[in-house]
Amino acid sequence: TPEDNWRDERNKLLESAIQGWKEQYRAWLTLKDYKIGMYFVYEDFMHPDLGPQMLVKLSEILKDAGFPTADDDMECLWYQMVGKEEALRKYYDHPYPYTDYIPGYTSEQQKVLLQDMQSFQEEFKEDTELGRILQGY
Repeated sequence: TPEDNWRDERNKLLESAIQGWKEQYRAWLTLKDYKIGMYFVYEDFMHPDLGPQMLVKLSEILKDAGFPTADDDMECLWYQMVGKEEALRKYYDHPYPYTDYIPGYTSEQQKVLLQDMQSFQEEFKEDTELGRILQGY
């Protein structure tokens, strides 16, 4: 039926997207002149405790690479960047940033995604930071 065909194509697209994401990461690891300095996880950046720490780390990486960076208080800079008091109030009222989010995947696709995340985490278990990020999802 057309509906079955659509579901098959949808599932193939999801699998292709997952594989493409994994291949991109694997490609980064093989580049000779490319070093992963940090993972920039949006959810961590928007967190009131983790965000300023990420900004400090990013500043250090950029400074080590020869770029000028601000020497200001990173917590203050982060606070200004994320929207000040209103953003913090939203975070503390709703720690999960997507309170109105309805997943666009089926429960079967969720299982596939989780299995792929777990296998990817196992494949790169020496990368503890990537493992922490994947575990969060």
